Amino acid sequence: VVFALDAETGSQRWVYTDDENAHTTTSPTLTEVILFVGIDDTLSALDPETGAEKWSVTIDGRSIHGSPTVIDDFVVISGGNVYGINQMSGDIAWVTETSGETTTSPAGLGGTIYIVDDTELQAIDVQDGSDIWTTNVDFEFVTTPVVDDTTVFVGGEDGSLVAIDANGGQTRWTKEICNEIEAAPAVANGVVVVGNAGLWDEHNALYALDAQDGSIKWSFGDTRFSIQSAPVVVDETVISGYEGRLYALDISSGDENWSVKLRGNSLSAPAIANKTIFVESEKQYLYALTTDTMSIS
Repeated sequence: VVFALDAETGSQRWVYTDDENAHTTTSPTLTEVILFVGIDDTLSALDPETGAEKWSVTIDGRSIHGSPTVIDDFVVISGGNVYGINQMSGDIAWVTETSGETTTSPAGLGGTIYIVDDTELQAIDVQDGSDIWTTNVDFEFVTTPVVDDTTVFVGGEDGSLVAIDANGGQTRWTKEICNEIEAAPAVANGVVVVGNAGLWDEHNALYALDAQDGSIKWSFGDTRFSIQSAPVVVDETVISGYEGRLYALDISSGDENWSVKLRGNSLSAPAIANKTIFVESEKQYLYALTTDTMSIS
């Protein structure tokens, strides 16, 4: 079930799907005119204002994993294989088979889609789904890839963060920073931020690494609670859920700017729009937060 809430008041505007057995497996992806939603094995395009369905397409009986990614004229999803779908019509333009089970969102930049599959990172041409390059590592990738202008960053199940050249697929550096990573990193201003999600680790923390060489610039926190939500960077500030609070940290130093107590841990990345931070907690609360202590544009 997908709910649309008024951003100012939190009141319900519309609900999509009346099937009680339907399972929303991803976070929606919003463009200026279309909201893309994955429910079980079906991708639907909705009118953001009314929730009316523009089109829907069902893939090969596999659940959609990760959020849809919009790039050029396509919306790309992973559900076992990778699917390139025309944004306007819902027609499947191409399907790229993978050697394993893709379980994360694709990442897109400059006409290229990046997708992880077990121990492989694959770069795909978004126009036709053809393989540009594929690279392998010695551990299993578990996070959605994040890409800046030149580099793809991905977290591994062994607690390693790897930086891979976005154009050729060569590994630039690998840094083992913790026991386990679950949530995607964030990259901005030459800094990569990622959280530790070790279930039995007594020293989970948020880490900032130099994007060029992988050296650790700072870490924040020391807790037995795993960090399961991806951080978000806005201007010079890192926004991250951590141990039942939402924190704003200076990206250069890791110093705390402010924090807000939540009812439970945050399990998904914060969303930011119109100078408001939206964050969900594990106890099914959705918060809308505003602050004058940071610049949000």
